[in-house]
Amino acid sequence: MFLSRLFSRKEKIVIVVDIGSASASVSIVALRKYGPSKVLSSHRVALAMEDRLPDHAAQAMGRAITEASQKSLASPIAHEAPQDVFAIVRAPWTSSTSERVTQIFPAETRITDEVIAGMAKAALAQARNLDTQNLLEAKVIRMELDGYQTQKPAGKHARGVSVSALLTTIQPSIRESCERALSVASPAHKIKFRSHTRALLMIASQTENYADAIIIDMGSEGTGITSVKKGVVSSVELDVGTHSILLTIGSGPPEETLTLMRMLEDEKCDTDACKALSAALGKAEPELTRKFGDSFVQLGKNGHLQNDLLLLVHPDMAPWLARFLERIDFSQFTITTQPFIAHILSSQDMWRYVRAETGVSVDTSAAVAIAHVHIEELLD
Repeated sequence: MFLSRLFSRKEKIVIVVDIGSASASVSIVALRKYGPSKVLSSHRVALAMEDRLPDHAAQAMGRAITEASQKSLASPIAHEAPQDVFAIVRAPWTSSTSERVTQIFPAETRITDEVIAGMAKAALAQARNLDTQNLLEAKVIRMELDGYQTQKPAGKHARGVSVSALLTTIQPSIRESCERALSVASPAHKIKFRSHTRALLMIASQTENYADAIIIDMGSEGTGITSVKKGVVSSVELDVGTHSILLTIGSGPPEETLTLMRMLEDEKCDTDACKALSAALGKAEPELTRKFGDSFVQLGKNGHLQNDLLLLVHPDMAPWLARFLERIDFSQFTITTQPFIAHILSSQDMWRYVRAETGVSVDTSAAVAIAHVHIEELLD
């Protein structure tokens, strides 16, 4: 009883669900206003290969969420019943874009919350080809007064106001599957859905030098590439993921190929299998260069891209992907015509917001989701 009262005074218990392209993690988190939030338990469940087909994936994701929820809620660490449930959903289940609206007043005007809300609605109204029936979120991500970015414009005076809004839609099948699964885990709470793009943008804005950057989020079944430049967000989806790359370069199970990649990176492998893998990577790179290059062309239609890359990818593939993107001549797409500079996002980058309890393992994608909830609930 004493432990429960202690939690109630200092912490708020929430469930944070990270829904990937082919896996789901469920974390029980104690949000703490002073210091990083504590991850009390976290479990990820991957979809079986036969469940990754489009017709089966959404239902299979619901089963994965249920299994991960059961494991996390059964944690031996004492905690109160959850007070909120957040579901952070990645591509390809979600699709994000941004709209920018500018209003010029005839004279210096006091900016109110109503002005900002009205401009956010205008941004939503001007979005083309947006499936408003399946809108997940419409979130203001940047505000400028007279050309200068500000976090809290309400109450200030300006002649010109610009608002950039992130607009995200979600596939209804995954939303329904997630709601069914979580209604069992936490029946008393309405799920607060968020996009993984929104979470990454928030983390990037808090990370030095990455408020404006290219964010590459490579999941199992695909890759999302997002350009962020002065509040303007452009995204493309690439049909290349860790699974397809591993099938292309490996001759055995994907897990075995990942192990070999890690051994190659650590320079602890000189077997024939490692030599064959190294050769296969070299053969795969031209086609990967073409696919990434086409995506950068699409993103760069409105101007050159930033040099800084923020990478979220399986840790065993991250060093190779970073070198590939830095080494290949993509400099034609960048603002400075210099090569990309890659930073591999890891759970350590979230240390100010997320701290796992002893014995609890939190992967990078789950850490991003939890850090986003921490910032939104306590700092935003």
